[in-house]
Amino acid sequence: MPEQKLKVLFLPAWYPNKYDQMAGLFVQQHARSIQSFASVAVLQIVQNAAANRHQIEERTEDGIFVYRIYLKSVKAPFIGKIINGLNYRWSTKYAYEQIKQKWGKPDICHVHILTRTGWLALKLWQKSKIPYVISEHWSRYFKQNSSSYEGTARKKYTEQIVKYAKAVMPVSEILKEAMLTNNLHNTNYQIVPNVVNMDRFSLKPAHTPSAVTHFLSVSCFDEKSKNLHGLIDAFELLIQSGINTTLKLTGDGPDKAAIEAYAAQKKLGDKISFTGELTGEALVQAYHLADALVMSSHYETFAIVLVEAMACGLPVVATNTGIAPEIVDEQTGILVFESSPQKLMEAMRETAKKLARYDGLTIRNKVVDRFSEATIGKMLQSIYNRVLSS
Repeated sequence: MPEQKLKVLFLPAWYPNKYDQMAGLFVQQHARSIQSFASVAVLQIVQNAAANRHQIEERTEDGIFVYRIYLKSVKAPFIGKIINGLNYRWSTKYAYEQIKQKWGKPDICHVHILTRTGWLALKLWQKSKIPYVISEHWSRYFKQNSSSYEGTARKKYTEQIVKYAKAVMPVSEILKEAMLTNNLHNTNYQIVPNVVNMDRFSLKPAHTPSAVTHFLSVSCFDEKSKNLHGLIDAFELLIQSGINTTLKLTGDGPDKAAIEAYAAQKKLGDKISFTGELTGEALVQAYHLADALVMSSHYETFAIVLVEAMACGLPVVATNTGIAPEIVDEQTGILVFESSPQKLMEAMRETAKKLARYDGLTIRNKVVDRFSEATIGKMLQSIYNRVLSS
């Protein structure tokens, strides 16, 4: 008889759903990475003001069993939080019982993004001794985003969930340090990065160098974290310095209209452009048409766009956050230690003047094995096995 696969239950805060197909794509990629050795189920509770009360969706997505409940969120101050919290717990318990009946009892739970998602995992450990591990992706532990992580009760409960986890797996060293600074202690911290599809993000074809340097920015349009006003200021300084260049900004988000208006004020004409959100082959094409990627963020937990760009052979200009300190060096780009317009401009100018020094294959080789689906899958398999054998 074939060996029975390990059963892993994912408990994510973010995962693609009908209201947001981009939410938690990195969690979905983690789930896909372990399918060679594990049967994966996802329990997802989606609270949205547009949802009907307790709408259930049960389906198989790319071989992954997904049990999803949509809940209508209540917006009323204070009482809304209580109602939403109670609805979340009731729905989580109900969904778990359905998953047990239809898919089976999990061998291990994998929590993605705290805190609420850890509630069921902690209960299952306390009552049934089903171990759990945690992957964290959220920037709320950084001091620049501390308003997202407030309240004594929330912090104490988060500390408890982290304490009893069998492994805690932030996606970068910088996120690990931020979590430890917030008193989230565990004896088994391990870095497990996000996955990038190295077949999709292929090495860009060789082309004849142009007199114009084409910079690309790919991000969520959230000014607080992404610093796109600062990037536009840096680009204006770059043009004023005499560099023949363009800047393409790709993405969408809450501050997109304001950022477009700010760029229009600069009167840079066709030097700067906005594409909107790009996915799939359209995103790959954007990387292939660029000469270099620039990331201007004030803070990042990972910055997957750096890995995508480097997988395509692009040199990168990146601020010193997320995964950047671990992968950006003199062979792959320039690390900027201050996200000011002047410092960004200087790094972009140096990149534009020395593009010929970069080798696309060398850049790709820096990330191709480290962040591939196979590599991350093996890392998770090893961690699960150690947890279950301890």
